[in-house]
Amino acid sequence: MPPSGNPSHQHWTPYAAHDTSVSVGSPSGEKVTARALLDSGAQGCIASTWLVERLRLRVEPGGNYIRGVGGVKVPGLVGQVALSFSPLQSSRPRIIVSAIVLRNVIGRHPVVQLPSRVVALTSGLSLADPEFHVPGPVDLLIGADVLGLLQLGSSKLLQSGGLVSVATDLGDIIMGPVLSPCPLQGEDDNLQVGLSLAESVQRFWEVEEPPSAPRQNPEHLECESFFQNNTGRLCSGRWL
Repeated sequence: MPPSGNPSHQHWTPYAAHDTSVSVGSPSGEKVTARALLDSGAQGCIASTWLVERLRLRVEPGGNYIRGVGGVKVPGLVGQVALSFSPLQSSRPRIIVSAIVLRNVIGRHPVVQLPSRVVALTSGLSLADPEFHVPGPVDLLIGADVLGLLQLGSSKLLQSGGLVSVATDLGDIIMGPVLSPCPLQGEDDNLQVGLSLAESVQRFWEVEEPPSAPRQNPEHLECESFFQNNTGRLCSGRWL
């Protein structure tokens, strides 16, 4: 449903908030640029296996699962790592965090490329993610456990009832819905709400499906064939 107060002819495209690019570092001093998402609804930080492997971080044992949207248990935790992140253009602030490691954080974000007219709205801003309009993988989710360490400044309305920019220590972040007179190319009606439910269901069946044990012993096969061909059950329930 479009935000209240928007003209009825406007099309509303969800855009996940607080997108940023950061410089992520390891205890050994290695650094890599990664796309991050600030999520005040998450209780902790999550890093992708790609990011962990690039930084050659040491993975410590962690829990067996975390809870995703709707309380669904999301399996596949690799462990936990210690890392740090800072703005792209500055080494300060440098924030050290402990992050859970998952193969996939939320997938690609945004789900569709935003048009040039949306990019033009950010002219004059010091963007935390200059490529915020281009779909790309999110490799670090920054949760509420460390958001309080980031200073938030003034906000600026970019679209009436739509996009807003907020000044932070990491630069200006963009959040809110994109208002457009027509649907964006490649857009669908599904909301990207975090960890993939389809992946969770697939993993559920991979874990719960009992292994099949092929009968390779000829004597067992012959015995089973004899039983099927020479026995039956009467109406009384007795075997004959």
